[in-house]
Amino acid sequence: GVFWQYRLIRSGVVATPLTGTWQLAPEAGALGIGPSLGDISFFNCDADCVTLRACYYDDAYVFGSDGSFQNIQGSETWTEGWQGGGDSCGTPVAPHDGSNPATYSYDATAGTFTLNGVGAYVGLAKVFNGGELTSPGDAPDTIVYNVDFIDSNTISVYIDIGGGTFWQYKLVKI
Repeated sequence: GVFWQYRLIRSGVVATPLTGTWQLAPEAGALGIGPSLGDISFFNCDADCVTLRACYYDDAYVFGSDGSFQNIQGSETWTEGWQGGGDSCGTPVAPHDGSNPATYSYDATAGTFTLNGVGAYVGLAKVFNGGELTSPGDAPDTIVYNVDFIDSNTISVYIDIGGGTFWQYKLVKI
Protein backbone atom coordinates (compact mmCIF):
# COMPACT_ATOMS: atom_id res chain seq x y z
CA GLY A 1 0.00 0.00 0.00
CA VAL A 2 2.96 2.39 -0.31
CA PHE A 3 3.44 4.38 -3.53
CA TRP A 4 6.25 6.61 -4.67
CA GLN A 5 4.98 9.57 -6.65
CA TYR A 6 6.95 11.79 -8.98
CA ARG A 7 6.16 15.02 -10.72
CA LEU A 8 8.33 15.58 -13.79
CA ILE A 9 8.94 18.89 -15.48
CA ARG A 10 9.99 18.96 -19.12
CA SER A 11 13.16 20.95 -19.58
CA GLY A 12 14.64 22.53 -22.68
CA VAL A 13 11.52 22.16 -24.82
CA VAL A 14 9.47 25.04 -26.14
CA ALA A 15 6.07 23.74 -27.17
CA THR A 16 4.55 26.48 -29.33
CA PRO A 17 2.32 26.41 -32.36
CA LEU A 18 5.29 27.89 -34.28
CA THR A 19 7.53 24.87 -33.68
CA GLY A 20 8.43 23.38 -37.05
CA THR A 21 9.53 24.48 -40.50
CA TRP A 22 7.71 27.22 -42.41
CA GLN A 23 7.94 28.74 -45.91
CA LEU A 24 6.21 31.54 -47.74
CA ALA A 25 3.06 30.18 -49.32
CA PRO A 26 3.91 29.73 -53.03
CA GLU A 27 0.97 31.82 -54.18
CA ALA A 28 0.17 35.33 -55.33
CA GLY A 29 -0.38 37.72 -52.42
CA ALA A 30 1.66 35.76 -49.86
CA LEU A 31 4.21 38.62 -49.83
CA GLY A 32 3.22 42.25 -49.87
CA ILE A 33 3.27 45.68 -48.30
CA GLY A 34 0.54 48.20 -47.76
CA PRO A 35 -0.92 50.97 -45.61
CA SER A 36 -2.98 48.66 -43.39
CA LEU A 37 -3.32 45.02 -42.46
CA GLY A 38 -4.77 42.99 -45.31
CA ASP A 39 -3.95 45.73 -47.82
CA ILE A 40 -0.89 44.97 -49.98
CA SER A 41 -1.51 47.67 -52.56
CA PHE A 42 2.02 49.17 -52.34
CA PHE A 43 3.58 45.89 -53.52
CA ASN A 44 1.97 42.51 -54.10
CA CYS A 45 4.09 39.59 -55.26
CA ASP A 46 1.79 38.23 -57.98
CA ALA A 47 2.03 34.84 -59.72
CA ASP A 48 4.80 36.02 -62.08
CA CYS A 49 6.73 37.39 -59.09
CA VAL A 50 6.39 34.06 -57.25
CA THR A 51 7.87 32.27 -60.28
CA LEU A 52 10.69 34.81 -60.64
CA ARG A 53 11.55 34.51 -56.94
CA ALA A 54 11.32 30.70 -56.65
CA CYS A 55 14.77 30.74 -54.99
CA TYR A 56 13.21 32.82 -52.19
CA TYR A 57 9.93 30.97 -51.84
CA ASP A 58 11.84 27.78 -51.00
CA ASP A 59 13.68 29.41 -48.05
CA ALA A 60 12.83 27.79 -44.72
CA TYR A 61 12.22 29.38 -41.32
CA VAL A 62 12.83 26.74 -38.67
CA PHE A 63 11.45 27.21 -35.14
CA GLY A 64 13.08 24.53 -33.00
CA SER A 65 11.42 22.83 -30.03
CA ASP A 66 14.46 23.95 -27.99
CA GLY A 67 13.81 27.66 -28.73
CA SER A 68 16.36 27.82 -31.55
CA PHE A 69 15.64 29.58 -34.83
CA GLN A 70 17.27 29.12 -38.24
CA ASN A 71 17.06 30.69 -41.68
CA ILE A 72 17.80 27.98 -44.23
CA GLN A 73 18.24 29.28 -47.76
CA GLY A 74 20.32 26.72 -49.59
CA SER A 75 22.73 27.98 -52.23
CA GLU A 76 20.42 30.76 -53.48
CA THR A 77 17.87 33.24 -52.22
CA TRP A 78 16.52 36.57 -53.44
CA THR A 79 19.15 39.28 -53.01
CA GLU A 80 18.53 42.99 -53.37
CA GLY A 81 20.64 46.03 -54.16
CA TRP A 82 21.07 47.04 -50.50
CA GLN A 83 22.81 43.66 -49.98
CA GLY A 84 25.08 44.08 -52.99
CA GLY A 85 22.81 41.79 -55.01
CA GLY A 86 21.10 42.42 -58.29
CA ASP A 87 17.43 42.08 -57.30
CA SER A 88 17.68 38.48 -58.43
CA CYS A 89 18.51 35.00 -57.20
CA GLY A 90 21.98 34.90 -55.70
CA THR A 91 24.18 33.63 -52.90
CA PRO A 92 22.75 34.49 -49.43
CA VAL A 93 24.45 37.52 -47.84
CA ALA A 94 25.71 37.60 -44.24
CA PRO A 95 24.43 38.17 -41.64
CA HIS A 96 21.10 37.16 -43.20
CA ASP A 97 22.48 33.85 -44.47
CA GLY A 98 21.66 31.77 -41.39
CA SER A 99 25.27 31.65 -40.21
CA ASN A 100 24.64 33.30 -36.82
CA PRO A 101 22.96 31.44 -33.96
CA ALA A 102 19.45 32.64 -33.17
CA THR A 103 16.55 31.95 -30.81
CA TYR A 104 12.88 32.77 -30.67
CA SER A 105 10.20 33.32 -28.06
CA TYR A 106 6.45 33.21 -28.61
CA ASP A 107 3.90 35.32 -26.73
CA ALA A 108 0.43 33.89 -27.33
CA THR A 109 -1.28 36.66 -25.36
CA ALA A 110 0.30 39.45 -27.41
CA GLY A 111 0.14 37.46 -30.67
CA THR A 112 3.84 37.99 -31.32
CA PHE A 113 7.10 36.15 -31.70
CA THR A 114 10.55 37.62 -31.17
CA LEU A 115 13.69 36.58 -33.02
CA ASN A 116 16.98 37.12 -31.21
CA GLY A 117 20.24 36.97 -33.17
CA VAL A 118 21.85 39.27 -35.69
CA GLY A 119 20.55 38.41 -39.15
CA ALA A 120 17.60 36.28 -38.03
CA TYR A 121 14.41 37.21 -39.88
CA VAL A 122 11.14 35.97 -41.31
CA GLY A 123 9.95 37.22 -44.69
CA LEU A 124 12.35 39.82 -46.02
CA ALA A 125 15.84 40.32 -44.60
CA LYS A 126 15.61 44.11 -44.92
CA VAL A 127 12.54 44.53 -42.72
CA PHE A 128 12.76 45.41 -39.02
CA ASN A 129 10.53 47.12 -36.46
CA GLY A 130 10.26 50.71 -37.62
CA GLY A 131 12.09 50.52 -40.95
CA GLU A 132 14.04 48.81 -43.68
CA LEU A 133 17.78 48.19 -43.77
CA THR A 134 20.08 49.96 -46.21
CA SER A 135 23.15 47.93 -45.24
CA PRO A 136 23.59 44.32 -44.03
CA GLY A 137 25.94 45.62 -41.32
CA ASP A 138 23.04 47.44 -39.65
CA ALA A 139 21.02 44.26 -38.98
CA PRO A 140 19.33 44.44 -35.56
CA ASP A 141 19.82 41.92 -32.74
CA THR A 142 16.07 41.51 -32.21
CA ILE A 143 12.92 41.72 -34.34
CA VAL A 144 9.34 41.33 -33.09
CA TYR A 145 6.68 40.04 -35.49
CA ASN A 146 2.91 39.89 -35.12
CA VAL A 147 1.39 36.53 -35.95
CA ASP A 148 -2.16 35.31 -36.56
CA PHE A 149 -2.86 31.59 -36.90
CA ILE A 150 -5.18 30.90 -39.80
CA ASP A 151 -5.01 27.19 -38.95
CA SER A 152 -2.33 24.85 -37.55
CA ASN A 153 -0.43 24.89 -40.85
CA THR A 154 -0.94 28.48 -42.04
CA ILE A 155 0.03 31.78 -40.43
CA SER A 156 -0.19 35.43 -41.29
CA VAL A 157 2.87 37.37 -40.16
CA TYR A 158 3.20 41.13 -40.28
CA ILE A 159 5.56 43.85 -39.14
CA ASP A 160 5.06 47.62 -38.90
CA ILE A 161 7.97 49.44 -40.53
CA GLY A 162 6.66 52.84 -39.44
CA GLY A 163 4.35 55.45 -40.87
CA GLY A 164 1.45 53.01 -40.90
CA THR A 165 3.15 50.71 -43.41
CA PHE A 166 3.07 46.95 -42.95
CA TRP A 167 5.03 44.15 -44.63
CA GLN A 168 2.80 41.07 -44.64
CA TYR A 169 3.60 37.40 -45.23
CA LYS A 170 1.54 34.23 -45.47
CA LEU A 171 3.56 31.21 -44.34
CA VAL A 172 2.73 27.50 -44.53
CA LYS A 173 4.19 24.69 -42.46
CA ILE A 174 6.11 22.14 -44.48
